[in-house]
Amino acid sequence: LYMRGETAVLENLLFALVVEAERQFGEGTGELKKATVIAWAYEKLPRVAKLIISKRSIERLLETVLAYAKEKWTANPALHKYINGVELEITEF
Repeated sequence: LYMRGETAVLENLLFALVVEAERQFGEGTGELKKATVIAWAYEKLPRVAKLIISKRSIERLLETVLAYAKEKWTANPALHKYINGVELEITEF
């Protein structure tokens, strides 16, 4: 699927990891966050996926996901609060 350009699952994983890195490390630590997200993502990939998806591929996809994440942080107050350490209350599924 990845080779055919179907990257939605990987993009969703990277989005979640980017949010967590932003929350953990905060502003001004871009290179640290980037390296951490790439390492976290690569650790979570199944062994067979690592044969197909290189760290460089993750890095390229991360640039796209990061631009998307920044848009979401601006547009979603709850996500912005979460990143800044405010615990969110989940009321329904």
